[in-house]
Amino acid sequence: MAKAQIINFSDANFKAKLLSSSPSNTIAKNLSGSYFAIDANGDGEIQQTEADAVAELEVVESDSAICANTNFQGISSFTQVKKIKINYGYPINTSQDISNLQNLTHLEINSITAAVLVPTVFYISNCSNLLVYSGLAFPIFTNTPALEDVSLYTRVLTSAEIPLYNSTLASVQSLVNLKKLSHASTNIYDPALTLNLSYHNKLEEVHLISPSFLFGKVDLSHCINLKSIQIDVAGFPNSNFCPVNELDLSYCSNNTINGNGTKNLSLSAYYLEKIIFDNSQYLEKIILYAALKDLKANNCPLLNEINTKMIGLGATSTPLEASNCPNLKKISMIFKYQSFDGTSFSNLENLVFYSEDAYDSVSGFYQPNEELQSLLLNNNTNLKTLEIYDYTLKNLSLNGLPQLQSINSYMGFGELLQNISYMSTECMQTLNIQNCPLLTNITIAGQHGLKTTTIKNCSTLRSFEIPLNSYSGYYFRKSLESLEIENCTLLNKIKIPLNKLTNLKILNCPALEQLDVENNLLSTFDLTGSMASIKKLNLLRNNLTNFNIQLFPNVETLELGGNIITDLDMSMHTKINTFKYLNSGLNYGGSITHNPPTYLKTVNLNGCPNIQTVNLESSVLDKVFLKNGVNETLTVTNSPLLQYVCVDDSQTTAIQSSLASQGLTNVNINTYCSFVPGGSYNTITGLVRFDENNNGCDTNDEIFEHMKLKISDGTTGETFVKNNGKYDFYTQAGNFTVTAEPENPALFTVTPATFSTSFPNNNNNIFTQDLCVTKNGNANDLEVLIAPLTNAVPGFDAKYKVMWRNKGNTILSGNVTFTFNASKMDFVSSVLPSAVSGNQVTFNFANLKPYANTASEIIFNIHPPTHPTNPANAGDQLSFMASLGAVPGDINPADNTFNYQQTVINSFDPNDIVCLHGNTIPAAMIGNYLHYIVNFENSGTAPATNIVAEMDIDPADFDISSLQLQNASHLAYTKVTGNKVEFMMKSANLGSGGHGNILLKMKSKGTLNPGDQLMNKANIYFDYNFPIETNDAITNIAGFLKVEENLNATSAEVYPNPTKGEVNINAESEIKAVEVYDNAGRIIQKQIGINARKTALTIHSENNGVFYLKITTDKGSVMKKVIKN
Repeated sequence: MAKAQIINFSDANFKAKLLSSSPSNTIAKNLSGSYFAIDANGDGEIQQTEADAVAELEVVESDSAICANTNFQGISSFTQVKKIKINYGYPINTSQDISNLQNLTHLEINSITAAVLVPTVFYISNCSNLLVYSGLAFPIFTNTPALEDVSLYTRVLTSAEIPLYNSTLASVQSLVNLKKLSHASTNIYDPALTLNLSYHNKLEEVHLISPSFLFGKVDLSHCINLKSIQIDVAGFPNSNFCPVNELDLSYCSNNTINGNGTKNLSLSAYYLEKIIFDNSQYLEKIILYAALKDLKANNCPLLNEINTKMIGLGATSTPLEASNCPNLKKISMIFKYQSFDGTSFSNLENLVFYSEDAYDSVSGFYQPNEELQSLLLNNNTNLKTLEIYDYTLKNLSLNGLPQLQSINSYMGFGELLQNISYMSTECMQTLNIQNCPLLTNITIAGQHGLKTTTIKNCSTLRSFEIPLNSYSGYYFRKSLESLEIENCTLLNKIKIPLNKLTNLKILNCPALEQLDVENNLLSTFDLTGSMASIKKLNLLRNNLTNFNIQLFPNVETLELGGNIITDLDMSMHTKINTFKYLNSGLNYGGSITHNPPTYLKTVNLNGCPNIQTVNLESSVLDKVFLKNGVNETLTVTNSPLLQYVCVDDSQTTAIQSSLASQGLTNVNINTYCSFVPGGSYNTITGLVRFDENNNGCDTNDEIFEHMKLKISDGTTGETFVKNNGKYDFYTQAGNFTVTAEPENPALFTVTPATFSTSFPNNNNNIFTQDLCVTKNGNANDLEVLIAPLTNAVPGFDAKYKVMWRNKGNTILSGNVTFTFNASKMDFVSSVLPSAVSGNQVTFNFANLKPYANTASEIIFNIHPPTHPTNPANAGDQLSFMASLGAVPGDINPADNTFNYQQTVINSFDPNDIVCLHGNTIPAAMIGNYLHYIVNFENSGTAPATNIVAEMDIDPADFDISSLQLQNASHLAYTKVTGNKVEFMMKSANLGSGGHGNILLKMKSKGTLNPGDQLMNKANIYFDYNFPIETNDAITNIAGFLKVEENLNATSAEVYPNPTKGEVNINAESEIKAVEVYDNAGRIIQKQIGINARKTALTIHSENNGVFYLKITTDKGSVMKKVIKN
C-alpha cells in the first residue's frame, strides 16, 4: 500500500493550529460546510488527501511571539479551499505567500483588535478565482484576474513603507475586473501617493475611509460604470490639510452623486483640492460635503445639480467650471472666492450661497464669509431663486432676470450686538433689483448694514421683508435709510421695522395690503398709487407730524403711536377696524430713542362703522370722538389729561365704567360732538313753505318755521322745523310715518299732512319730502312774551328779550310796547329800532308772516343801592309788561299781553332756566301752557362751536307732546325722544362772553292739583366741556283758597264781595293788570294797561259762583276771591 503524501509546514505553530481543528471549533470546514478535524486519521500529520477535504480555513492567533514568527508556508497545499480568514493579534514580521489556490474565492486578513494594523506584505498570486480580498496587510496581487472586491486597511506608514504601499496600489490598479474598492487607513501622509483606477470599466464603487490620510490624486476617470464613491474622514491634523488634493471623475458616464440610490457618489467630511467630473455624459447630481479649491464638471449634458460644502478655498482663479451643462439648474455651495460669474450657467434656476458656520473663539460668535464681493448674474435669465446666507457681499444688483421668483439674503451673525458696527460698513450696503417680472418674494434678514434698497418693475413681487431677529430678548436697529419700490403691481406686503428710513417711496403698487415700517425715522412718505388697497398699516414710532387716513380708504388696522402728531381726524372712515396709538412696542436694545407720548391731543373716529378696538396712549390726550354706531372697546393708557369722550347714546354708561376701571373718573362723556347718529343711518328731510297766495308752494314762498313734526315706527320722536325751513329725522332701517302738527291745526292745511316711507337697510339712504302749508280762511293770532336773559343785579346791566309771534294764518303788522319800572332801572339799548318814552319802549313791525316771530333784546341798567333817589336792592320786585297794539279780530287776545315779575338779586348766573310766569301760578293755569327761557353764556376764552341745551321733562308735570319751540337765538335742531328734549345748535360759534337762549312753552298736566310743584332744569353743553347744570326752575301751583297770598308785599281791596256783577278794586300801588279765573281755573277775562290805583270790572255775564282775581301792580301780584250771587 502506497504511503500518502504529507504536507510540509515550516511553522510548527501554524501546523499545530491546523491539527487542533475539530467539529467543536471554527478552524476548518469540510466540503460539506461542516466544521471538522483536518487530521482525519489522527496521525499528527496532514496528508494531501486530508488537505483536499478542506473548504474553509480560519486561523486566529493572539500570542505575540507566535504572531511575530508566523509563516504560512504549506497553506498553498489546500487546493480545494474557497475561503481563508487569518486573524492575528500582533504584527507578523515576515512577508507571506498565498498562491496557486485556484479554488480560493475569499481571502480575509485581519487583526483581533482594531489597534493592531499588520504591515506585512502578502504575495497573492495565481489565484484565478479569487473574488474578494479584505485585509490589514500590504497585499500584492499577481495573476488574480477574477478579483472584483478589494478592501484595504493599514496603519501609520513609515517612510520606508511608502514604496511597499505604492506596490500594493499598483497591484490593485492592475485588477482589470475590479468592481469595488474600499480603503481604510489610520494615517497616511504622502502627497505623492496616487490611486489610479482610470479606465476600470467594471469599477462600480469606491469607498475611502480614514481618520486622516493624504492622496495627491485619486484618478477615477473613464470608469464608465462607476456608481458610488464615498470618502469619509473623521478629523484633520490642521486647517490646511487636504486628504485628497485632486479627484478626477471625468468621463464617468454613469455617475450620479447622491442620486436616487442606484447611482450614488457620496463625498463627505473632508477637504479636496480639486475634483473633476468633465465629460461625464450621464452625471446628474454632484453633492459634495467637502471643501474644494476647484470643481470642474464641464461637458456634462445631464448634470442638473451641484451641491458642495465649500469651493474656492485658496483658489487663485475661477474655482467652479461647469460649461456646456445645459441641464444644470441648481448650485448650492459655500463659496470662498472674491467673485462669482454665472454667465456660463445659462440655464441655472436655483443658486444658494450658504454658510460654513465658522466659529471664532476670540470674538465669541460666528464669522461671515468675507471672500465674495462680486456677484454677476444678469445673464442668468433662467434663474428662479437666489439665497445668500452670511456673506459680506456689499452690493447686490439684479436686473433683467425674467424667471427670478425669490431672493433671500440672511446674515445670522449680524443679530449679535457686538457685530453691528462691523455690519454697518463691511456687509451689504445696497440692494438694487429691477425688471424681474416673476419675482414674488424678497426677504433680507440680519443685514444690519443695508442702507439703500431699490426695487422696480417686478410685477409679481408679493412681499419685501427685513424681519426682526432678537438677541438676548432685544431687538436692534438696522441701517436702511432709503426704500424705493416702483411698479410692482402684485406687491402685497412690506415689513421694514426698526431701521433708519427717512426716504420711503412705494409708487404704483396697487395691490399693497400690509405696510409695516414701525420704528423708523420717517417724517413723510410717498405712496402714490399704492394706498388704496392697504389694509394693515403700522407707522408706530416715526417722526410724522400729520396723517390723513382718507388717503387709505381700505385700511382696517392702523398703528400710529410714538409720532409727533397732535390731532388725528379719521372720521367717516368706513373700513377702520382697529386703531392703536401706543408708545410701547418691541423690546429694543442699544441706544434706540423714540418720541415720548406727549403730542397727541385729539382722536376723531366719529362715523367709523366698523371700528372695534381703540387703544390710546398720550400724556396730553384731551379728547376722543367715537360716535360711530358700534360698541367698540376703548383702552386708554397713561393719559391723565383726558377730559372728553364722545360716544353713542347707548355707550355712555359702559364707556364711563370702562374708563373708571382704568383710573379715569373725571372724564366728560356724552354724544354731542355731532348732532347726527354715529355710524350709518338714514335721513328723512324736507323743506316746509307757506303758500301765501294759494297757488302751490314754490321757491318764491316763505319758509314755515317752528312747526312740529312727529315720527313713528312704533316709538315716537319729534322735531321742529328750523329757522331755515328745513326739518330732519335720522333713522335706521324700518317703516316710518311722519305727521305734521301745527300749533293751531284748524288754521292750516299741511300737504301732505302725513306720509310714510321705509328703508330696507341703514346704508345712509335719504328720503326727501317737502311740505306745503296753506291757510284755512283768515285768522289773526298774535302773542307776545317777555323773557329775562340775565339776572337783575344792582348796579349792573340786565338783558331782556321781548318776542312777538304770529300764530295765525295772515300777515300782520303792528307794534309792541314794553313797559318797565323806570324807578328802578334805566333804558340802555335795544337790538331792534325802538321808540322810548318814559317807562315804555315801543317796537313797530310789519309783514310778519304766519308762524314767524321777531325778538329784540333790551338792555337796562339796574340802579345801584347807592342811587340817590331810587336805589335798587336785593329783594326788590321789577315789573314788566309787554302788550301788542290793537290786533283786529285776534282769536286769542289773552296772549296779546304778558306780565313778568323779576326779583333783584346780588348774584349773577348767566346759565339758567326761568319760568316766565314766576314762582307761583294760579290753579287756573293747570293744563295751560307755561313758558320757559333757557339762557346760556360762553364763559370760556375761545368761541363755542356747538351748543346743546338738554332737558329731561317730568311726565308727571308736563305733557311733552305739547312742547312748542318759540324762539332760538341760534339755528337749532330740536330732537324729542321720550321725555328728553335736546336743542342742538350746530356751528353756533358763540364768542367768549357771548350769550344765547331758547324760548319754549309746554302745557302742564291737567291732573295736577293746587299745592303741587313743577320743576324744570337744563344741562348746557359748550363743545366738549362738562355740562353746566342750570338752576331748578320751581313753580308752585297756588291753592284757590289761599287768596290773600301776597308774594310781593302788595295789597288790594275788592268790593262789594259778594257781588251781583260789579267789582271795584283799590290798591296801594299802581295796578298794571287784572286776570279773572273761574272756579275751574280757566281765565275768563283780562285787563291790561290800567296804570291806576283804582279800577272796576264786571262779571254780570258769568254764572253765579266763585271767581278769582289775580291783581298785578308794580309792587307784585295778589290773589283775591270773589263770590257772585
